[in-house]
Amino acid sequence: PPTTRVGHSYWSNEAVIPYDAGMKPALPDAVGRLLAAPELVALAQTLDRDRVAAAYGLWGSSASAVVTAVQTVLGGRRPVVFVCGHLDEADDVADDLELFSGSRPAVLPSLETAGNLGRVSEEQAADRMRLVLRIAQGKPPTALVVPVQALMQPVPARDELKHLVRKLSGGMTMEPEKLIVWLADHGYNRVEQCEVPGDFAVRGGIVDIYCAGEYDDAKAADGEEVGCTVRVDFFGDQIESVKRFDIDTLGSGGTLPEVTLVDIRASSRTPADRRTCSRI
Repeated sequence: PPTTRVGHSYWSNEAVIPYDAGMKPALPDAVGRLLAAPELVALAQTLDRDRVAAAYGLWGSSASAVVTAVQTVLGGRRPVVFVCGHLDEADDVADDLELFSGSRPAVLPSLETAGNLGRVSEEQAADRMRLVLRIAQGKPPTALVVPVQALMQPVPARDELKHLVRKLSGGMTMEPEKLIVWLADHGYNRVEQCEVPGDFAVRGGIVDIYCAGEYDDAKAADGEEVGCTVRVDFFGDQIESVKRFDIDTLGSGGTLPEVTLVDIRASSRTPADRRTCSRI
């Protein structure tokens, strides 16, 4: 599709905005004042005429302001991908876009080895896989910030994703052993009691899973994201219920209508696995 490219900062940051001539303006006051600048008026006119435009020399948060302004004047109906040149910039760019647009964009994690772990963390792998799955399902975020390192890393091919995701819900038929094998094969660590993200424990017909990554409804008392604890209760070969559980007391919590488990083996893929991957 036709795009607008806005570059800025040390080396280059690039935002890509698919253009749709049918978009209508709906501007907050601050963004509206920004669009009154002659340079942005000319940029919008170039977009309307040529459907492709480039702007350079932007520094700091000015690129995020321009991206938000142009997206807004085009109606905001198409997703924006903001490619930044460095890993450290991603969260700063996301903060800026949230400030100007009022909603926080998604950030595609780059799989980097953590110094204290010597491997990629389960949280990074899970968050990346969950976002890739969302995009593959045709439900991309309205705004996405991508460090160039994350953009260059391979992701599973579309037809491989179904093997890397497992959805669970109450009432579905599944042998407990199949779930246990799937968890072990996809990076989860079997323990006596769940303590950290990526753990799972089995007690009779109950499988406790400490899902890695960020969840909107899973926050600790201090407000930090701590993953999502899930208790799968089997009755024979049927899932009787899927619930939250307390990591400290192990008491069951509220019922979940559905939970999606994702592969977290990012640091342990074999050469054969890598051959099934494709560039994002």
